[in-house]
Amino acid sequence: MAGQMRLRAGRLDNTLCESYRISSESDRRGKHMCIASGGVIIEKRGHKADVDFGGNIVEAEAGLTQCEVGDRVLVHAGCIIQKLTETEAEEMDEILRLMEEL
Repeated sequence: MAGQMRLRAGRLDNTLCESYRISSESDRRGKHMCIASGGVIIEKRGHKADVDFGGNIVEAEAGLTQCEVGDRVLVHAGCIIQKLTETEAEEMDEILRLMEEL
């Protein structure tokens, strides 16, 4: 797709949302989507966890998965939805890095 892509991390109601703006000659308004983001659990309190997204600390619901402090996790809409393997986390980091270069 011709055009530009811009990565912007935003916060809404104590959740993290990655917003991508894609625009092209045929679509001047662009499109927005929210995706799950990978982070590291730095503290856990029952069913709540503080997740570090490269320095941005967000409280997330941790009751949906088995996870512990130090785990790499996928967070969407304020909920930890998956524990990531180190390989999955590295692949996701690389994809986001490449997208930022576009």
